Amino acid sequence: FKTTATGYDNSQVVIRLKDNDRPKISMTLSKSIISESDGYQALTATITREGSTEDGITVYVTSNSGGELYFDSNKNIIPNGSSSVTIPVSVKDNSMQDGPRAWNITCALYLTDTKTRVAEDSPSYCQAPITVTDNDTDNILKLSASAGRLPEGGKATLTVERNTTKGSQTISIS
Repeated sequence: FKTTATGYDNSQVVIRLKDNDRPKISMTLSKSIISESDGYQALTATITREGSTEDGITVYVTSNSGGELYFDSNKNIIPNGSSSVTIPVSVKDNSMQDGPRAWNITCALYLTDTKTRVAEDSPSYCQAPITVTDNDTDNILKLSASAGRLPEGGKATLTVERNTTKGSQTISIS
């Protein structure tokens, strides 16, 4: 802005307008299908923001896998001057025959002032599908006891676990 008036010195001031619009974000996965045996850092997720990179932003990453997929950190920063961040995504290997599972990895702008994430209908929210295949093909029974030694007349509980939930079967313990 400039000021001018007869009989006065001219003056000028520069005002910098800081953009407070929330950036649109997107996410790309390095793989869309992984095996549960892929374990730690089974794939990577690259989160990209559009628009100004003047300020850093925090994005919150999660999944609907019930803890089967996990991240080194749920809060990840795209630093100022950068348009993206790449994070590892890991998968837990269980011993259950549970077949392929389809989940979503979700990314949302984290609002540090309110400590909340943006809503699902926001351009600052995105998700990507992931399928985890099962690597457990053998039927396995696991027997455990509540005590390793018993006095004569003592009691213990024996527990039998199996790695499949399909059907029922009689199990003999001898």
